[in-house]
Amino acid sequence: MHSAHWLHIMMFVYSLGALGACGNDSSQPAARERTARASCDRLTACGEVGAGKTYESRDACDVKMNSLWQDILPPSQCDGRINSEALDVCLDSIALAECGNALDLLNIFGNKCAKSKLCSEP
Repeated sequence: MHSAHWLHIMMFVYSLGALGACGNDSSQPAARERTARASCDRLTACGEVGAGKTYESRDACDVKMNSLWQDILPPSQCDGRINSEALDVCLDSIALAECGNALDLLNIFGNKCAKSKLCSEP
């Protein structure tokens, strides 16, 4: 599955509200950077980054994934409220994602990396 499909699945899950609220150990910018980096690391490992690929360069992937994670983890709801244990689970699930597996991606973005798990209650 091309990462364009991967991105569409993530956005679809997000638009349905499946990514539902941000421990206290990390800032939103740091969590956004870590999840974006993990996403691009995985996309690179799956062969989706490079000339003629979904993302022409690592920089292009970084920009797109930072934007995506900014939307998933809005600063107004998550800054200063990132749950570090949930973030570690999220990052591990991204790193272990099976290339091209849509169900795996739905589990990651609808469950393992859901805003409701990454961000604590106010």
